[in-house]
Amino acid sequence: MQSSIRVLYVGGDENSVAALERDGIDVDAVSENAAVETGGEADCVVCAQDLGEMNCLSLVETLGCQYPDLPVILFPADGDETLASEAITAGAAEYVLRNGPDAEDRLAKRIRSVTGAPGDPATRPLGTGSIGDTDGGSDGHEKTLAELHAATRDLMAGESRTEICDIAVQAAKDVLGLSLTSVFLYDEETERLEPVASTQETRDLFGDIPDFGPDESIVWSAFETGKLVYYPDIREADHVYNPDTEVRTELQIPLGSHGVLVTSSTERREFADHDIDFAQLFAANVEVALERAQRVELLRERERELERYEQIFETVQDRVCVLDETGAFLLVNDPFLAMVGYGRADLLGAHVSTVITDTDDERALLRGDRTGTVVETDVTTADGERIPVEIDSAILSRPDTELHGVVGVVRDISDRRRVRAELEQERDRLSALFENIPDAVVRTSFEGGEPLVRDVNRAFEDAFGYDAEEIAGEPLNDFVVPPDERRNAADLDERVVTDGRVKAEIRRQTEDGIRHFLFRGVPIDRSDESDEYEGYGIYTDITDRKTRERRRKVLNRVLRHNMRNEMNVISGYAELVDPDADADYIESAATAIEQTANEVADLSNKIREIERTLDRDDDDRYPVDVVALVDRVVAAHGDTAVDLSTDLPDRLTVEADDGLGRALEHVLDNAVEHTDRAVPSVRVTGRRVDDWVEIEIRDDGPGIPETEREVLTGNREITQLDHGSGLGLWLVNWIVTSLGGEVRFDDNDPRGSVVTLRLQAAD
Repeated sequence: MQSSIRVLYVGGDENSVAALERDGIDVDAVSENAAVETGGEADCVVCAQDLGEMNCLSLVETLGCQYPDLPVILFPADGDETLASEAITAGAAEYVLRNGPDAEDRLAKRIRSVTGAPGDPATRPLGTGSIGDTDGGSDGHEKTLAELHAATRDLMAGESRTEICDIAVQAAKDVLGLSLTSVFLYDEETERLEPVASTQETRDLFGDIPDFGPDESIVWSAFETGKLVYYPDIREADHVYNPDTEVRTELQIPLGSHGVLVTSSTERREFADHDIDFAQLFAANVEVALERAQRVELLRERERELERYEQIFETVQDRVCVLDETGAFLLVNDPFLAMVGYGRADLLGAHVSTVITDTDDERALLRGDRTGTVVETDVTTADGERIPVEIDSAILSRPDTELHGVVGVVRDISDRRRVRAELEQERDRLSALFENIPDAVVRTSFEGGEPLVRDVNRAFEDAFGYDAEEIAGEPLNDFVVPPDERRNAADLDERVVTDGRVKAEIRRQTEDGIRHFLFRGVPIDRSDESDEYEGYGIYTDITDRKTRERRRKVLNRVLRHNMRNEMNVISGYAELVDPDADADYIESAATAIEQTANEVADLSNKIREIERTLDRDDDDRYPVDVVALVDRVVAAHGDTAVDLSTDLPDRLTVEADDGLGRALEHVLDNAVEHTDRAVPSVRVTGRRVDDWVEIEIRDDGPGIPETEREVLTGNREITQLDHGSGLGLWLVNWIVTSLGGEVRFDDNDPRGSVVTLRLQAAD
């Protein structure tokens, strides 16, 4: 078959070219530049979508300008309604999708149609009018296209979606002859397709136009799938909303995410291919117009929101700034400008580094998150002054607003930083005091009424022998309270929690044994709404002071008591000496006076011995074998009328000095001197109990009075009415206590006393 049609095919593939040639069309595959150069020699130009230097729409515009009468058909492989609208706007005569096995057949029909070549346009009416009711051939199509262009301009001028839909149904009727046309738009709130616009003929035929929800109609199916649906006879379709409808033929064209354009006929008709293409092209223009209206409405809403935002921004009293993604200032309010000393024109568009010179703080500010980021930094004013600030920032990244970046509320924290510096200095001073104070200090918190160790200073470690890491988090009393002081310690803890500040004299177990302390409890923070307590415990070692006090009381008491008694004896005997008295009587009185004077001298010597013993240096201590020491002391009493026995292991070693021997001697002397037996019985035993060595001296004498024991152990104050058994047991108590040990006095069974010397083991 011979044809006079010559077509330039730009960007076409071999299969398409061969198919057109088989249909009797003379096709030359050319480049876009060749089409521009030789377009005047062709009857039609077909343009594929994928081109090289020039895109398809640019080629359509160029050919339209250079060859106004040359029809150009756009033949894309994956176009959409937007591309179709843009193609018609650019001047394309036809828009044919290159999809499906009949794509080339449809293209051939369009070529014949736009060139006026003989063919079978198969134009049939639809509804009361018809797309095909034109003058026929190229002139008819060009007229329809021109009217569609005009309708498109009206659509684009529409200010609202409702107005655009009204224009659309009227243009469908006037331009395409589709008198039964409606537009349904999707309502996000109701999630249904709502009828927005219909022709008068549609309203007259159907009355109230229904809305459609999911799976309620074939209209919803077209919207959901996004595909054009053509029903030559709608009665044959499934899921028809109204099976008794008068409609026979219906064309449903999706409008993207906006809705569906539906056009119908009460008679069974068929659409020609170009009728469907015109309807699709028109629907594409409607969709573009709806998109534009939506964008305009969003833009207007953004403008209104921006105006509200700017009003709020300018009226807020805090210092506020907005940065874009790059860190440039978008907005600054007056309080912020007043702080930094710059003019608005100086900062808008300037980078944030103009006022924040620390690059790390700058990056932290810009990479914040939606929940907010707080950055503490310094801002540098126009005068070079550095002001400490806290910036509470949040990311602005709403897709429907032009405000993208970071909004920051800037607060001057000069006062806070000054107070913080003062607090840090105070903390450093307290920390230095805590570490360097000579008294032992422990920081505790109470849980369940029990003090737990949080920290200790070096003096505490030295005094009690525990490292801070070793006892951190552990109950304090487990490490420092002697067994016989548990109840007193619990009472003290209760007072600390209840009263806060507490002062008390206590006995505690140290690395050197039992020692006396002045304890002061100092709360760190006390909240009336919380039962929790945290504070410091300060231990001032008063062992030496207590020892001196008790020594002074004892010596004063002994001196006053004994000296008074002895001087009374001397005075009495002196008064009895009469010059006329018998010589023997005078000699007896003189002997008594001399003996009493010697006893006073002996007492003075014993007191000096006690003072020398108690004033000895702690550095003279060394490991002492108690077994060997007891053996020597027992051997020294070999000539005494006493039943003396021992029960000792091979070796017991304690940390002591020479004073321990004198203490043992005085205990044995006391048992022998104060006995009421002709031959007293004394037994010395020794044993190791954990980290301690206990030496027991048992006798069968009259025992030590309870009042004397209480005075010796410190549980009873020394008064002039307390008359002890002499200075021996006092010396024993002082020596053992100074060695870090303790002395216990108990009753022997069936009679007598038990004196226990308890000392720390040396190994």
